[in-house]
Amino acid sequence: MKVDLAITGACAATALGFGAEWGMHAVRCGSSRLELQRLPDRAREWIPGGRVPLQGPGLYENRLAELAAVTARTALDRAGFASPRGLRLAVLLGLPDEVGRPGHSFPGPDRELSGWLGEVLGVVPVEVATMAFGSCSAQGCLARASELLARRGVEACLVGAADSLLQLRIVRWLEEQGRLACSYANDGLRPGEGTAFFVVESSERAATRKAPVLARVLATTARQEEATIESDRPNTARGLTDAARAALVEAGVPARAVGSVFADLNGESYKAREWAVCETRLGIAADVALVHPADAYGDLGVATDAGLVALAAMALASDWLPGPALVFAGADIGIRACSVLVAAPERAAGVAQVTRLQPAIVPAGFELSSLGPDDPDPAEAEDP
Repeated sequence: MKVDLAITGACAATALGFGAEWGMHAVRCGSSRLELQRLPDRAREWIPGGRVPLQGPGLYENRLAELAAVTARTALDRAGFASPRGLRLAVLLGLPDEVGRPGHSFPGPDRELSGWLGEVLGVVPVEVATMAFGSCSAQGCLARASELLARRGVEACLVGAADSLLQLRIVRWLEEQGRLACSYANDGLRPGEGTAFFVVESSERAATRKAPVLARVLATTARQEEATIESDRPNTARGLTDAARAALVEAGVPARAVGSVFADLNGESYKAREWAVCETRLGIAADVALVHPADAYGDLGVATDAGLVALAAMALASDWLPGPALVFAGADIGIRACSVLVAAPERAAGVAQVTRLQPAIVPAGFELSSLGPDDPDPAEAEDP
């Protein structure tokens, strides 16, 4: 789908810290905050993962909701909506895909979203929608955002998700499927947690209000992959290849012109093989910059591609990596989503919009917490 959207604000909270700038510079420097977590595998050894180093006032969905609230508010503030009263805002949230994943998730089944969002954002959204596309929900929301903004009844869309795979029930579920990196298996993901939100507007409206644009989205596309990670069929990367090719064609970008790729590669060989086949088929340059931040903060679950889009936008705005940027992610149910981002045209060549880090922010009600395990011994941990 061809779109013309401007990303005007972004924020993320991951194991790398709070704030999109901190995450971008940590990934750029090759930093990693994967550490042993207080979650044991079946061999009674601690598993590696990436935990947000902030301890909030609630547990489970409530902690994720608090992190999502402050991240969403910060994204709006960075977009120039510090006082959003009167703003005709739509909020689009990602949800886990329907593969029977256990554990807690945001926003949770009992939360009345419209009223809660009105309280935490300072403006009641004119529309609230959810997208159950799992780790590629945010890109699914981009197509919906483009439709809403074209109606002129919506001025801006807030897109994002919050999730945590650092729950024992989810760890056991991944372990049973042979997808967990642990003491006896290297081929697997390292669970993480995080939240990411970004603000999109029509490029025309962003220019009218002279908003600082991080990046423009030219196209977003989704396709279905039949040979999913749970399938016994050969992985030919047909879904990802078709999605990426369609996004590049809609954006008018030749595959050889792609300057950087932001990927959901997370340590699973299935995803690595899928991308290897896809990039070969498309003819993407072998030396293109490939960024897979799960190496730094773990698999973010539903928040995966919201984090990727935010990171890609920051990378283009800061002149860290060249555009056009191809962003892709895949869900367990087989959906493959790809988007093409380019730097804002008004940015002077070689001049970064994001030139320095903002001071570290600890949201109200949160405190820094320890990441690594000490006591008790993992052999004493109990399964639910």
